[in-house]
Amino acid sequence: FGIGSFNHGQNMAVIFSWVFHQTDMASAQRDWFNIFSYPYYLFRLETVLFALAFFANFYLAAKKNWKPLVPFALALLQMAVFTCASEKGARYVGVVLPFMAMSVAYLVSWCWSSVREPKMRAAVIAFSLLMAVMMAYKSFALASSSPSDYRASAMLLKSHDPQAKILSSQPYVQKLYFKNADDVREVPSSFEVLLSEYKNGYRYLVLCPQAYISMTESKARFDPQLRGYMGFLIMKFPPKKIYPHFNAAIMERFVLEHNENLGRSIRFLNAAEARHFGVLRIYDLGEIIPPMLSAAARASVQGQGGGK
Repeated sequence: FGIGSFNHGQNMAVIFSWVFHQTDMASAQRDWFNIFSYPYYLFRLETVLFALAFFANFYLAAKKNWKPLVPFALALLQMAVFTCASEKGARYVGVVLPFMAMSVAYLVSWCWSSVREPKMRAAVIAFSLLMAVMMAYKSFALASSSPSDYRASAMLLKSHDPQAKILSSQPYVQKLYFKNADDVREVPSSFEVLLSEYKNGYRYLVLCPQAYISMTESKARFDPQLRGYMGFLIMKFPPKKIYPHFNAAIMERFVLEHNENLGRSIRFLNAAEARHFGVLRIYDLGEIIPPMLSAAARASVQGQGGGK
């Protein structure tokens, strides 16, 4: 509680909001496809071979080889518990990854001791080496991702205007790069509030993949359509600056860490590269608000004309 009270209690507010969100939303999850979330994470994030070796422990269970199945059972229990939560984050099974590795290692060891033919033992070696190579490739893709563009975008804006004030879809992170925390506020949900913030001196708007978690039209995570003016903004106005931000490896981790509906999350990931969901966009509000006001005025006049 002492640590949570730092920064005007913002950490505590976020934590308790998350806990109550999970409690309120869990009962609303009725998509049975979601029960495959954690098995899917293993196949996608830890490689197909690792997942196959892990779930092959069911064969040992069928043979009533109980003693080495304790790590396997603990991992399955963790998956089952968090499948019942609203947010089925991949990180929630991170604590049992060592148990998963133990299960896979035992399975490989059991296969080695169960076969005597040179060809079969060569197959076990080949399987193990290929799995190690595939997992190393996954790790390299994560390690080679570019540094956070939140800092780069903040430095860029402050280089143009040392007094820059911004609206961000990830304000808690970008506040770290501004001396005055109030120079960074969350992107407002309505155009009216956006206009008010602009009049208060907030000149830039920064949209990142976080918007697809908390700012979608349907309020469902990873719905490609952002709410209100944000969707119109992305479609009609070129950003002042675009950062690549998330590569494919980071993007899949980001989505599966915040997954609530597996089918929707997979569809979002499949479209991410083509629709540039992983980029960070910077907009100059001084360049986009006047034409947006004009567009709103024209729409209002056309609506009145249609009414007549």
